[in-house]
Amino acid sequence: MKRRFGYDIRGRTLELIVVVMTFWLASVFWGLTWAYFGEPSQCKGVFNFNSGTGSPFDSSTSGSGSARMNFNEDGSYKLGMMTGMVRNYFLGPATTPLKSMDSLLVKTGPLVTSWICHKDDVSTNSELTSCTRLAKTAQPDFMIGENGENCMSDMNTVIISIFLAQTMHLTSILWKRNDRLARRHLRPHQD
Repeated sequence: MKRRFGYDIRGRTLELIVVVMTFWLASVFWGLTWAYFGEPSQCKGVFNFNSGTGSPFDSSTSGSGSARMNFNEDGSYKLGMMTGMVRNYFLGPATTPLKSMDSLLVKTGPLVTSWICHKDDVSTNSELTSCTRLAKTAQPDFMIGENGENCMSDMNTVIISIFLAQTMHLTSILWKRNDRLARRHLRPHQD
C-alpha cells in the first residue's frame, strides 16, 4: 500500500484500528458481565443474525422445526461446545465463592453489615439473608433465559476473539523462535 498509494497502514492507522476494536470488545464483555449479574438486556448480540424471526424464544415460532432444533429433548436450550464449557467450568463454579463470600459478610455482625450491605437488602422485619446485590443476582445460566440469544452471540464473539489473539501470539512466538534457530545455524565459525 505504501508504494502504490503513498500511505503506510502499519503506523497510526493500524494502531487506531486496534484501539477501536479493543474498546468495542471491552463493551461487549462488559455487557456479558452485567448479564451474569442479572441484567441480560445489556447483551448486544453483535453477531446474532437470528434475532427477530425464528428466535427459539419467540412463542409464535416455538412449534416450528427450525426453532425446535435449538432445544434439547428435555426442553432446555442447547449451548455450543465453547459456551457450554464457559458456563460449566467458569461461570457456574464462580457463583459458589461469590455466594460464600456474601454469606460470610452476613455473619460478620451489624456493624459491618450496616456499612457493606446494600440498603435495599436490609430489612428491619426479617433476618438478613444476603448482603450484596451482585451475589443475589448472579446467574450462570443467563445465556439460556431472556435475551439468551444475544448473550450467547456475545459470548461466542468474546471466545473467538480470545482464541484468535492467543493463536496469533503463539504463532508469533514460534515464528521468532524458528527465525532465531535459522540465524544460529547460518553463523560462520570463528577459528
